[in-house]
Amino acid sequence: MKPRIPLFDTPNARLNGIYFDTPEYFNGDFTFLANFSNPNKRIDVRFEYLVIELYFQDRLISTQAVQPFYQRSGEVRVEAVHFISSLVYLPQNLGVELQKQVLSNRVTYFIRGTFKVRAHMGLIHFSYWLHARCELLMSSPPTGVLVSHICKTKR
Repeated sequence: MKPRIPLFDTPNARLNGIYFDTPEYFNGDFTFLANFSNPNKRIDVRFEYLVIELYFQDRLISTQAVQPFYQRSGEVRVEAVHFISSLVYLPQNLGVELQKQVLSNRVTYFIRGTFKVRAHMGLIHFSYWLHARCELLMSSPPTGVLVSHICKTKR
């Protein structure tokens, strides 16, 4: 039996707002659905540590923790994750780039997830770290919707 790693995906997202207080400081409101799926047929998993970060280019703009949960084999769990960015500093070149993307109706965000997973197969338990990376293309706020996305989950 070869265990398969749980998968992370973002089937839906909404970009509610991006506001600039000054050219270097912005506020944002972004919500997405985090889809966790356990593709194993005989292995249950427990997500013990879950941190999800939101990036614009390579700059961290918000972070959120998710409560630990247990997932039976073949089960899927969807969690709403809400990011609020308040007075986040962006260097001038990134601030200009974000404003250009908003005006062109194509905002690209990146999501990075770090998860500690404990697998249960009868009396055998083992833990490992999972790393999820997603690139999301959003339309501009206030009705920003998910246009396309790519997600990868690695051990």
